[in-house]
Amino acid sequence: MAPCLEILVAKPTEDYHNDPTLSHPIFDIVGAAEGCLGIYYGTALEDRDMLVLLIPWRTLEDHLALINDKERYGRMGAHFVRCADMANMDLFHTTLDVPLGPVLRAPYVSFVRVKGPAPGHTLEELLKETAAIARVTDVQGCTGGGWGKAHEKDEVVLLHGWEDPKYHAEVAKLESVQEGLKPWREVSGEMKTVHVPLTTFKKYEGQ
Repeated sequence: MAPCLEILVAKPTEDYHNDPTLSHPIFDIVGAAEGCLGIYYGTALEDRDMLVLLIPWRTLEDHLALINDKERYGRMGAHFVRCADMANMDLFHTTLDVPLGPVLRAPYVSFVRVKGPAPGHTLEELLKETAAIARVTDVQGCTGGGWGKAHEKDEVVLLHGWEDPKYHAEVAKLESVQEGLKPWREVSGEMKTVHVPLTTFKKYEGQ
């Protein structure tokens, strides 16, 4: 069974920017939880107000067990308020259609989030076109990647590992790529693309 990937997006505090290790007490608790397979985090290069956590779990139920543990989750919250704005925290889960290892172990990850289909288009169209473009990874500097639909809402995310964001930028400029992306862009709603330099707190040992 493919791991369930927790994705958490939040606005980091200045204290966190000054000392990202403030998050480590949280990760100590998460990393010790049953079913936690790894912990990766970083702030988007394009948006310093966007902290991204990528945490693979054996199953969604494993993560929910931690969330429902008031004692442990309470301790995590006490530390989290120093790191990020909990009022605007966005947490959801997905399952990628490819192995996670080449993505999580890359120096950088491109994180594309599409918040549903464009007006006049359907979720089915968005899923079909996303599947058509997401697995094209045989390009210089790309370590692998894929996509998944959010379990909790009608959104999709695309995650690709890169040796350096410049390779992604070079590929995106190609006319053939721009043409290939047109059908997908037409059916995609609000979208945001960032690149996140990942720091490893707990290494994912899976494929």
